[in-house]
Amino acid sequence: MPIPQLPIPQLPIPQLPIPQLPILQELYKKYIQTGEKLMDGNQNLLSRISVDPNICSGKPCIKGHRIWVSLILGYLAGGTSIEEVLEAYPSIEREDILACIAYGAE
Repeated sequence: MPIPQLPIPQLPIPQLPIPQLPILQELYKKYIQTGEKLMDGNQNLLSRISVDPNICSGKPCIKGHRIWVSLILGYLAGGTSIEEVLEAYPSIEREDILACIAYGAE
């Protein structure tokens, strides 16, 4: 006996509050001002993340560095700005930080 298909209700999209994390506020403002997608081109960003069982015990890292994605996300969640993270880790680029956010969103 086939399983009956139930109709999917059409719910209105709620108005979202402005995010509290500084990085998300920055991306949100950019989206509101320009209409640009927040994470356009995730595949390009995600190519900056490496998961190798022989490096950092297999934890996701910024490619070419031993900087964990979770470390960067922890800084951002704690209120550290992208600029402050870049000052602390001058060998990485802004796109690496955006890649960490994109990876965390996957």
